[in-house]
Amino acid sequence: MQSYFLGETGNYEKRLLDAQIPLTPFQIGRQKGIVFDDVHLPQALTALRSTVDQIDKSQYEGIQVLRLKRARNGAASTAPAVPATVRVEHWGRWSSESQKNQIIDVVQEFSTQFGVREIVLYDNDSLEHNPRLQAQPDQLYLFFFASSTGRILRGNDSVGALWGHNIDNESWKSWAPSTNGIVIKDSAGTSVVDVVGNNIYVLWPITDHRIRTAPQIVRRVLEEVLIIRGMAPEELVKQRLERQRQFEEKARAEARANPVVVKRWHSSDRLQPKFVAVAKDFVQALGGKQVYLYDYCGDVDKHPPSTDGRMHICIWSSPNRIDGDGNMPPRVFGAPLGWDDREQVLKPSSDKGVVLTDEDDNQVGQLIDDTLYIHYPLTKGYVNLKWDGKGPEALFRRILEEVVFVKTAKPEEKAARARAVAEKRRERSREEYVKTCNGRFDVVLGESRKAVKDNPQKVRELQQNIVRLIRETGEAQQRLQAMDGSRAKTIAAYAKEFDKLLTIPKIVDVRVADNTVKVFTETLYCVNPRTKKRHEIGAFRIEMSLAGGVHWFNLTRQVNGHDHGMQAPHVWPSGKACLGNMEEVIPQLVAKYEFAALAMIAIQFIESVNVDDPAGKHIVNWPVAA
Repeated sequence: MQSYFLGETGNYEKRLLDAQIPLTPFQIGRQKGIVFDDVHLPQALTALRSTVDQIDKSQYEGIQVLRLKRARNGAASTAPAVPATVRVEHWGRWSSESQKNQIIDVVQEFSTQFGVREIVLYDNDSLEHNPRLQAQPDQLYLFFFASSTGRILRGNDSVGALWGHNIDNESWKSWAPSTNGIVIKDSAGTSVVDVVGNNIYVLWPITDHRIRTAPQIVRRVLEEVLIIRGMAPEELVKQRLERQRQFEEKARAEARANPVVVKRWHSSDRLQPKFVAVAKDFVQALGGKQVYLYDYCGDVDKHPPSTDGRMHICIWSSPNRIDGDGNMPPRVFGAPLGWDDREQVLKPSSDKGVVLTDEDDNQVGQLIDDTLYIHYPLTKGYVNLKWDGKGPEALFRRILEEVVFVKTAKPEEKAARARAVAEKRRERSREEYVKTCNGRFDVVLGESRKAVKDNPQKVRELQQNIVRLIRETGEAQQRLQAMDGSRAKTIAAYAKEFDKLLTIPKIVDVRVADNTVKVFTETLYCVNPRTKKRHEIGAFRIEMSLAGGVHWFNLTRQVNGHDHGMQAPHVWPSGKACLGNMEEVIPQLVAKYEFAALAMIAIQFIESVNVDDPAGKHIVNWPVAA
């Protein structure tokens, strides 16, 4: 093995040590310097941001004198680099074949960057031991969920992302870094990597199949290792942009050659060509990306979100769980929806992305980056879905139109449409409110008319009740006259009460349906009188029934308090509450149609707490407001 001598070291020594390159002080004649093995030359050139200017013999056998020159703009060495072989030595049982292949593809992007012959991947799937392997001088070892000498740490649910890449499905265990390497932390200060020589230890179990962002995290790990080995950040950005350009160019070529690929289809063969034709119409509108089409209607299943440069469309699927969300509605996107066999709509199972809804708040799917989940069984043949008098491919087209709007519309366009939908919904709710209240007016009016008609006959038949019946008849006549004369005024009062609801602070919307006034609030807060801490309870939908009941539903979170899944400290999972003295007030306000006053009382109820109460003491389980 040959060695190189560097004289007039200056900052060379520090940079080489930072790059984990073994070196030894040495002197040739009167010149002091350092020597390192020739296998580390590519790494040394990268760390020193230099190129070889000249190599001279020395009087010592096996040692050559290395003379360098600074690379232009501080770029990395331009010396020819042979791609390293990427080899998997062990792969754990918690990963998947597709995830392994994605990680190998990422590592191969860096095969010329580290100046080694071989890059070895080792996925540790044990909590009991660390692999005791060490890289040879011409190797780079990349260990996952490992540390050279550290100990396993308890699960940490406060770490939800590494460099912004989501890992928050679990409370992951991790390894503590050793004390003999360079620790790389992410932007949040979390220790992610321990670099010991040519051994890179990723401390977190990012190869677990539940962590969908493993390829992105591996790419960032390798970039950070290159930086500590001396690569200029601007050169790293340049390479990153070039990789992205090549990736996008490849994706566009695939889309031109085969714009829509059916990856899975277990339902109606008759519908497949129709859905493919619709998807082709949207390839350009969706950014010219190749579309992968998955049909899960024959066997409903989960599908992970993808960021591989393609558009993934998954029919009757969801990213995390498969939960029903009730039956399909009779109308969606303003048009009738029919079927021969009723099926469930799937429920959104992730808090990421955008839930797609129509103007009546019927959810139809979810968009997470470039993965679309359609929650209706569009391709089930026996369901025989009809939308707007056409087949299910028509609803498929309408959903894709919504996706294009979500992905391409400007913020001001989205805001304008949201205002128009809200105004239309509010006007419809206002009409329904007046109609509902007027319905009760008509009931009383009808009863009064019936009394006027029937009571004289009862007077003749029941002489013993004549006084009472005559009085009742007279009162009914007066009530009838008063109500007939005040109908227009009463209807105007109902409308005014609705408008009054919309002016109450913390109320953002009001809707009326099924004899129920639904009030939507901003995020509500409550102060713990003992600790003086302000707790965030959440945004609410408060339902005030014309029959006299009130229910509270937390739209932000349910918390384990007195019972599992409490809506608020004093509100049970069902939406009912421990009302105390309010129990008597509510029917009185409903009877007088004073819903504005009732809404204010309902909001104040959430914003107050009795910590001496068995339920109220659990306010500490709600998050403290920032």
